Order: sequence, then structure tokens, then C-alpha cells
Amino acid sequence: MILKSNIYTLFDDLWPGMLYMQQHKVNCINQYSSINNYFLKYSDDHNKLLKGLCTLDGVGLTIASGLIWSVYPEERVPFDKYTFTYALFKRIIRTEEISNDYVGNSLRVKEYCNSFVKKKYTIESFVREAMIKMEGKFLYEPR
Repeated sequence: MILKSNIYTLFDDLWPGMLYMQQHKVNCINQYSSINNYFLKYSDDHNKLLKGLCTLDGVGLTIASGLIWSVYPEERVPFDKYTFTYALFKRIIRTEEISNDYVGNSLRVKEYCNSFVKKKYTIESFVREAMIKMEGKFLYEPR
């Protein structure tokens, strides 16, 4: 189950600088019932959950992966263009086809984050670092 507060956290706290953030947030709030239905239907298969969310109007891979992250922040990755490009740059993932194995790609990022033993480095830390490190660089859009 996803809560409306998860959607607010995603856009207001993690992605406040996203282009058209306000419109994306309103779109997700307006489709809350449909989004939640996908979370309930595919709670045990996040690859199917991602694909289901991507069928909703105005919800592409970036927004869908962000919605999943908002509910499962310790396990899943919100693959925006910064995070995706940074994961490619660091050779954590080696494919541009995130949607084919969202769970596996998230696991690789999680394993990378867990490799830091001297400090707590979360998936959110990775996403925030990616925004800084990839600013002004050529960015790839996840598919």
C-alpha cells in the first residue's frame, strides 16, 4: 500500500527541483486510487509493479520507480536521470533497460550502498550524491 504522504515525500523532499515537479505530484495524487491498486496487486513483484505503474497517464519509469522507492526506500531505487547516469558511470549497472529487471538493478545499487562500512550510505544518499555529481553532465534517461 502506498500513502499520499509517500507521494508528497517523493516530490517535496527527494525531487523538489525536478522539472514540472508540481504537475507530476498533482497527477499522482489525482491517480492515487489507481496507483494504490497497483501497489496492492503487485506488492510481491516490483518488476510487475513498475510496469503497471508505467501504464498510468503521465507516469513513466522515473515517476514509477520513485513511487516504489517512496514505499520501499531501503530496497528500491528512484531511477531519475541523475541516479541512472551515476549508476552507469560507477559501473553499478551496465544496461539502459532498467524496466527489464528493476528489482535486480535496485539490488545492485543497494549492494553498492551497503559496501560502505565506515558510514551509513543509503539509497537516498546515493540519489542525492548523484544529483550533485552528475549536475551539468550528459545524462541518460532510464528505459
